[in-house]
Amino acid sequence: RRAFSSTRLLNRPFSKTRICPQRSSIYTSSYSSRVPNFSSASSHPSHIFKSLSKNKRNFSSYKHTMEEKQTILNAVPFFNTIGEQHVKELSSFLEKVSCSKGKAVLSEGDKQDQLYIVHKGKLERHKQGKKIDSLRPGGYSGLYHIFADPSTKDACAFATLIPATDEIELWGIKREDFVAYVSKHPDFSIKVINHMAGRVRTQSKLYRAITHGQRAVQGSKNLKQSMNVFRVLVFDSKKYDIDHLNKAFTVDNDATSFEMTYIPERISPSAITQAAVNNYQAICVFVNDKVDRNIIEVLYELDIHLILLRCAGFNNVDLTAAKEYGITVARVPAYSPYSVAEHACGLMMALNRKLHQAYMRTITGNFSLDGLLGFDVKQKTVGIVGTGKIGMCFVDILAKGFGCKVLAYDVYRNDLIKGIPNAKYVDSLDEIYQNCDIISLHVPLLPSTKHMINKKAVDQMKQGAMLINTSRGGLIDTTALISGLKSGKIGSAGLDVYEKESGVFFEDHSADVIDDGDLIRLMTFKNVIVTAHQAFFTEDALNAIASTTKSNVLAYINGTQGPDHPNNVYK
Repeated sequence: RRAFSSTRLLNRPFSKTRICPQRSSIYTSSYSSRVPNFSSASSHPSHIFKSLSKNKRNFSSYKHTMEEKQTILNAVPFFNTIGEQHVKELSSFLEKVSCSKGKAVLSEGDKQDQLYIVHKGKLERHKQGKKIDSLRPGGYSGLYHIFADPSTKDACAFATLIPATDEIELWGIKREDFVAYVSKHPDFSIKVINHMAGRVRTQSKLYRAITHGQRAVQGSKNLKQSMNVFRVLVFDSKKYDIDHLNKAFTVDNDATSFEMTYIPERISPSAITQAAVNNYQAICVFVNDKVDRNIIEVLYELDIHLILLRCAGFNNVDLTAAKEYGITVARVPAYSPYSVAEHACGLMMALNRKLHQAYMRTITGNFSLDGLLGFDVKQKTVGIVGTGKIGMCFVDILAKGFGCKVLAYDVYRNDLIKGIPNAKYVDSLDEIYQNCDIISLHVPLLPSTKHMINKKAVDQMKQGAMLINTSRGGLIDTTALISGLKSGKIGSAGLDVYEKESGVFFEDHSADVIDDGDLIRLMTFKNVIVTAHQAFFTEDALNAIASTTKSNVLAYINGTQGPDHPNNVYK
């Protein structure tokens, strides 16, 4: 009898033994279907008992499997919010679905007999032979159809499900199990209803039938007509972000109001789970939030089609993926060019007159001048790489304010240079490197500009040249910079950005050991000043960033998305 009981436990989901003492018919039928067949000699209790004695790990391995099933459910944004007890009980219904790449697991028009959950790989949904979207780990399909009357077309699959990767792992909960569980737990049923109601606006048949690019645009237009509250999820938010964004977004604006949610973490697939819970229409990120293809696909599955950048640069976004999925990426092209240009000027003067060293001396009572010798900036040749709004502000400061000779380089020339005395364009970067006493970088980080300051560039520079970077850290090869500083080829460097700054800048690490040898090495040079990406950080700039971010939202709500949006990055 003991062996028989053990066999029953091993041959049915463990958690079913504790779900409900009043077993329903569905549980009873499940149990009876798993009673061992003693007509087979190998299934006789005596043989099973011997088997159990030889392998006592059966129970522990099965419990581990149940824990894995709970992990699978918790990876789904919706199930991650329903409570631990519901996850434990629902995990007992999870069964692995046999599937392989390219072979449909469910065809369009077939009865949707279970809820499908993607744990690994990618599952594509095809409508009439055309891919309409894809499901990544944590995605699911079939929640709406399994509640429909089985005798109607609504219970049939809307699209064909096709595994798109070799390492696909698909799980399912059968229709009858899920529906029975919802019926038995009113609190869970309310969660399901709320979730479905929040998603229904973007999951209509018309909406899902249209193609990739049209899908995002149509969704935004429907949103404008049906929603009077626009929800934005703000990542990597600090107190100063919150203060200025709240100030901008709380101003009355027609019939639209805004709901801003701020979280301090940088964006990640797990952090964005909150978007699935509260049905946000946009996310807002900063310079070190990496919005890669994986994040963009998650956004698409959550029907979020607007990425708001609180910065001018956009190297942290996979623009190819954003364009493919029809997601608008709106930046702040000119928050306050003066703030960055003036900071560049501050770094230049601090390095030249060694103000940082003088300060450290005087606070310790050392008032000597030895080692603090500088030079007149007037008449020096300064190279400006990049003549956008910030670059042009710095040209003005140098040429008109200091009386410098300015050599500028940009692949897109700015006609305003012609009206500035002592300023002109040169035809190549080599001319900048070879002739300038001071070089300042003001270009975006693109594949063509990454590590533009490399060993070859450093070798061409005048001996003792000063290098300023207030743009993006990746413009400079740090190894080449350190070598140039050690050799004296680079006389000094002012860095407001650093190529590996993510995870370090904008945070307080005063009590930590910084595990970055290159950054530590740079900060040991007396002729190097490193500031924590603060060039933008002025009251005027923060107000402009918040105001432009709001304008970007309003333009999107009013129907200008994708390439048509005035501040969209890709065209």
